[in-house]
Amino acid sequence: MYEPAVSVIVPVFNAERTVGDLLDSLMKVDYDKDKLEIILVDGGSTDRTQEIIQSYPVKLIVEKKRGLNVARNTGVKNSSGEILLFTDSDCVVSKDWIRQIVKNFRDKEVGCVGGNVSRYEDAFLSRYADESIMPVLRRFKRQRRLENVEPPMNYPAGCNMAFRREVFDKVG
Repeated sequence: MYEPAVSVIVPVFNAERTVGDLLDSLMKVDYDKDKLEIILVDGGSTDRTQEIIQSYPVKLIVEKKRGLNVARNTGVKNSSGEILLFTDSDCVVSKDWIRQIVKNFRDKEVGCVGGNVSRYEDAFLSRYADESIMPVLRRFKRQRRLENVEPPMNYPAGCNMAFRREVFDKVG
């Protein structure tokens, strides 16, 4: 069975309301815990986010600079996995999330994988993101192999994407 070391990287900022749900879901993933590291990069939260994170067996990094890309890059620099998985602090992952992503990397030609995103709350904005004429969340009906990533829609959602480390390092 193909089971490389993976790093799950999560940028967080003032996420006390949602980060516990995410961490609870990550604690339940079906993946070898010796090959899994979970890294949360906090951009200077002023609520209880850091306190909540510290109650879980994960790595917390406090980054003085704010920003999603800053946090993701800090997470990558402090990670060791062969496969880098990204999600957000207001997401919940399925038990087989890591396995479903990792199986795509058996093919050495694959450098990046992205997947669908669905709401898990029934709030107005969540419903709007799913059901509007121009849905905000990505929905893919089939698997596609892309040779080039081009705007506007041929890229994975940042809250459900993964990269082979060597490709991420090469691209920078």
